[in-house]
Amino acid sequence: MLGLTFSGEYSGNTEVYLNPLSKQPQLCDSKQKHGCPITFECIRSTEYASICCKTQPICSSAESLALFITHTSEPTRCNSKEVGACPGGYTYQQAKNLESICCTPPLEYPFGMRALRGQFGRPHICSIGVKGTCPVDHICTRSSSNPSIFLCCRPQLRGFLGVVTSRGKMLLQ
Repeated sequence: MLGLTFSGEYSGNTEVYLNPLSKQPQLCDSKQKHGCPITFECIRSTEYASICCKTQPICSSAESLALFITHTSEPTRCNSKEVGACPGGYTYQQAKNLESICCTPPLEYPFGMRALRGQFGRPHICSIGVKGTCPVDHICTRSSSNPSIFLCCRPQLRGFLGVVTSRGKMLLQ
């Protein structure tokens, strides 16, 4: 049983998209994340089936925040093909339900570093010079995209790390 009522609602009062021809819930592929119209997202309903359910658009980048319309709980929707569709400080992102919304830009970290990510994939914010805000194997580093934010990052070793000796020879570590 899918937990559906005849009114087209999935358990939890979420609106289900009904196929216009069959009048049955629209099945979709939750692994490929396709098969649903805009404003609907493919949600696993049973062990064997996924259906299209109406969802609120959420910024695709975990650390981004949506711009909300004043005095509502509605995110600002935009046209992805329109230059300057979002106000200053916000960029277009495509939500999982395929809507285009205005979000703060994702935080970027310096090349060769990997940000520590916590719950829901959000990067771990730290305070520069304050011990204990990052694990011992991480460094509190300034974000490349927002200089006022510091992130716990760990160096990613890529390729060979070389050291030049006092005699001008390169040693590989």
